[in-house]
Amino acid sequence: MRQASTNFRAAAITFTVLLISACGSCSSKPAPPAPIDQVELPPAVQLAPAANSDTTEGIIRYLEERVKKDPEDFIAYNKLNGYYLQRARESGDVKYFELAERAARASLKVVADEMNTGGLAG
Repeated sequence: MRQASTNFRAAAITFTVLLISACGSCSSKPAPPAPIDQVELPPAVQLAPAANSDTTEGIIRYLEERVKKDPEDFIAYNKLNGYYLQRARESGDVKYFELAERAARASLKVVADEMNTGGLAG
């Protein structure tokens, strides 16, 4: 019984020491953020076009070319699905719904639905 009490005390002391040392490193102040004009944005953010029907059509053409060159690019298929749906909303043309479904199915052929939530959602 006395051994269990000693083991418990040792474990409690060890836990307390670890907690104090972990909290000690948390109390230091983080470096202030860089001014916005000095922040370098990733290329995808810098090149993001404004959304309109001409832009959507251009992105669709780009993604169609991309999947022709690399038929296993499931991410491009998933994006293509989304842009087909966007184009259907913009134009009211129901053919884009069928194209969106084809893109989602092509994506799921490349990567199974367990690992491809974008294709599964499409």
